[in-house]
Amino acid sequence: MYEEDIIYYILMLKGGEYTFRIVRYLILIDWRYEELYGSKLTNFKYTLMPHTLSIEGFNDLLSRLKFVEKITSNGQTGKMIYLKLKGRVKINIPTNIMQIIEQVIRETEGLDDFTLNSIVVNSIKYKRLLSKTCTY
Repeated sequence: MYEEDIIYYILMLKGGEYTFRIVRYLILIDWRYEELYGSKLTNFKYTLMPHTLSIEGFNDLLSRLKFVEKITSNGQTGKMIYLKLKGRVKINIPTNIMQIIEQVIRETEGLDDFTLNSIVVNSIKYKRLLSKTCTY
Protein backbone atom coordinates (compact mmCIF):
# COMPACT_ATOMS: atom_id res chain seq x y z
CA MET A 1 0.00 0.00 0.00
CA TYR A 2 1.21 3.48 0.88
CA GLU A 3 2.92 2.89 4.24
CA GLU A 4 6.43 3.90 3.18
CA ASP A 5 5.25 6.93 1.23
CA ILE A 6 3.09 8.08 4.15
CA ILE A 7 6.14 7.99 6.43
CA TYR A 8 8.21 9.82 3.82
CA TYR A 9 5.48 12.46 3.47
CA ILE A 10 5.23 12.95 7.25
CA LEU A 11 9.00 13.42 7.41
CA MET A 12 8.90 15.83 4.48
CA LEU A 13 6.19 17.93 6.19
CA LYS A 14 7.85 17.86 9.60
CA GLY A 15 11.49 18.06 8.53
CA GLY A 16 12.10 14.99 10.71
CA GLU A 17 10.27 13.37 13.61
CA TYR A 18 10.54 10.88 16.46
CA THR A 19 9.09 7.42 15.88
CA PHE A 20 6.91 7.79 19.00
CA ARG A 21 5.07 10.68 17.34
CA ILE A 22 4.97 9.04 13.89
CA VAL A 23 3.11 6.02 15.32
CA ARG A 24 0.47 8.36 16.78
CA TYR A 25 0.15 10.27 13.50
CA LEU A 26 -0.29 6.99 11.64
CA ILE A 27 -3.16 5.73 13.77
CA LEU A 28 -4.86 9.13 13.54
CA ILE A 29 -4.42 9.04 9.75
CA ASP A 30 -5.90 5.52 9.63
CA TRP A 31 -8.86 6.62 11.76
CA ARG A 32 -9.51 9.70 9.61
CA TYR A 33 -9.32 7.64 6.43
CA GLU A 34 -11.66 5.03 7.92
CA GLU A 35 -14.19 7.76 8.84
CA LEU A 36 -14.17 8.99 5.25
CA TYR A 37 -13.84 5.76 3.27
CA GLY A 38 -14.96 2.94 5.56
CA SER A 39 -11.67 1.06 5.95
CA LYS A 40 -8.14 1.57 7.25
CA LEU A 41 -5.68 3.13 4.85
CA THR A 42 -2.63 1.14 5.90
CA ASN A 43 -1.86 -2.49 6.60
CA PHE A 44 -0.24 -1.60 9.92
CA LYS A 45 -1.17 -3.87 12.82
CA TYR A 46 -1.35 -1.64 15.87
CA THR A 47 -0.82 -3.24 19.28
CA LEU A 48 -3.04 -1.40 21.75
CA MET A 49 -2.22 -1.09 25.44
CA PRO A 50 -3.99 1.00 28.09
CA HIS A 51 -1.52 3.91 27.95
CA THR A 52 0.41 3.44 24.74
CA LEU A 53 0.53 1.66 21.37
CA SER A 54 3.02 0.24 18.91
CA ILE A 55 3.06 -1.07 15.36
CA GLU A 56 4.01 -4.69 14.77
CA GLY A 57 7.11 -4.88 12.57
CA PHE A 58 7.61 -1.11 12.58
CA ASN A 59 11.37 -1.28 13.25
CA ASP A 60 11.77 -3.73 10.36
CA LEU A 61 9.90 -1.33 8.07
CA LEU A 62 12.08 1.57 9.20
CA SER A 63 15.24 -0.39 8.43
CA ARG A 64 13.98 -0.90 4.85
CA LEU A 65 13.35 2.81 4.21
CA LYS A 66 16.14 3.78 1.79
CA PHE A 67 15.75 7.52 2.11
CA VAL A 68 15.59 7.81 5.91
CA GLU A 69 18.38 8.50 8.36
CA LYS A 70 17.87 7.11 11.88
CA ILE A 71 19.37 9.00 14.81
CA THR A 72 19.20 7.15 18.12
CA SER A 73 19.51 8.84 21.50
CA ASN A 74 18.70 8.07 25.11
CA GLY A 75 15.84 10.07 26.57
CA GLN A 76 14.16 10.18 29.95
CA THR A 77 11.84 7.34 28.99
CA GLY A 78 14.40 5.20 27.17
CA LYS A 79 15.79 4.90 23.67
CA MET A 80 14.44 7.48 21.24
CA ILE A 81 14.68 7.23 17.46
CA TYR A 82 14.55 10.38 15.34
CA LEU A 83 14.00 10.02 11.60
CA LYS A 84 14.82 12.46 8.85
CA LEU A 85 14.88 12.24 5.09
CA LYS A 86 18.13 11.76 3.20
CA GLY A 87 17.77 13.73 -0.01
CA ARG A 88 14.71 14.10 -2.20
CA VAL A 89 11.99 11.48 -2.27
CA LYS A 90 9.24 11.09 -4.84
CA ILE A 91 5.99 10.67 -2.90
CA ASN A 92 3.50 8.37 -4.64
CA ILE A 93 0.22 8.89 -2.82
CA PRO A 94 -3.06 10.39 -4.04
CA THR A 95 -3.98 13.97 -3.19
CA ASN A 96 -6.85 12.95 -0.89
CA ILE A 97 -4.44 10.95 1.27
CA MET A 98 -1.94 13.82 1.31
CA GLN A 99 -4.73 16.08 2.54
CA ILE A 100 -5.59 13.69 5.39
CA ILE A 101 -1.93 13.54 6.43
CA GLU A 102 -1.62 17.34 6.29
CA GLN A 103 -4.77 17.74 8.37
CA VAL A 104 -3.54 15.36 11.08
CA ILE A 105 -0.16 17.14 11.19
CA ARG A 106 -1.88 20.57 11.40
CA GLU A 107 -4.23 19.43 14.17
CA THR A 108 -1.40 18.00 16.28
CA GLU A 109 1.17 20.75 15.63
CA GLY A 110 2.65 22.13 18.82
CA LEU A 111 1.39 19.32 21.05
CA ASP A 112 3.90 17.74 23.41
CA ASP A 113 4.33 13.96 23.39
CA PHE A 114 2.12 13.41 26.44
CA THR A 115 -0.78 15.38 24.94
CA LEU A 116 -0.45 13.73 21.53
CA ASN A 117 -0.44 10.29 23.14
CA SER A 118 -3.43 11.25 25.33
CA ILE A 119 -5.46 12.32 22.30
CA VAL A 120 -5.06 8.79 20.95
CA VAL A 121 -5.27 6.56 24.04
CA ASN A 122 -8.04 8.55 25.75
CA SER A 123 -10.27 8.73 22.67
CA ILE A 124 -13.58 6.91 22.63
CA LYS A 125 -12.48 4.96 19.53
CA TYR A 126 -9.27 3.72 21.20
CA LYS A 127 -11.07 2.69 24.39
CA ARG A 128 -13.70 0.86 22.34
CA LEU A 129 -11.04 -0.97 20.31
CA LEU A 130 -9.04 -1.82 23.42
CA SER A 131 -12.12 -3.27 25.13
CA LYS A 132 -12.67 -5.67 22.21
CA THR A 133 -9.13 -6.58 21.20
CA CYS A 134 -5.51 -5.61 21.71
CA THR A 135 -4.89 -4.98 18.02
CA TYR A 136 -6.28 -2.74 15.28
